[in-house]
Order: sequence, then C-alpha cells, then structure tokens
Amino acid sequence: MATLIKTDGSSETVVGKGLNRVLTLDQIQEAVDGYFQFAPTHGRDNVLVNEDGRMRGMKYNLVASNMAGQELVGPVLFCADSEIE
Repeated sequence: MATLIKTDGSSETVVGKGLNRVLTLDQIQEAVDGYFQFAPTHGRDNVLVNEDGRMRGMKYNLVASNMAGQELVGPVLFCADSEIE
C-alpha cells in the first residue's frame, strides 16, 4: 500500500483501485494535487510529487523530505514498483 505524506506531517494509506491494487492515474494525480513526476531516489520506493509544486508555491514537506533525503514540496506519495504501472 502506498503512503501519502501531507505537508502538515500527517499521512494516509492509498490503496490502488486498479487491477491487482495498482494505483490509477487519477488516484496518483488526486494524491499529489495535479500532474506528477518521479523524484530521484537512491534505492528507495518510488517518490511521486506534484510536477509544478514549486511553481505553485506548495508548502515544504518536512516529513517526506526527511524520508526521501531531499527537499520536497506539497503532498508526496511513496509507493513500490508493484503499485504503479
């Protein structure tokens, strides 16, 4: 199950609705509040962020940044390869 980390530090589990519980495009876009991109990782799960988050002035996400080892803004979705297509 994927984990969404919000900018206030709260988190929620996101369960895929697609075949084999794979996250749908709509679910990912809803989670990160718009179009998404993969943030670079170093052997961790996938890190999905809003591709326009900085331009839109989204708030800094301290918890997700600490988890990913890089500065991230807006809601951040962590998920395994098996949860996305």
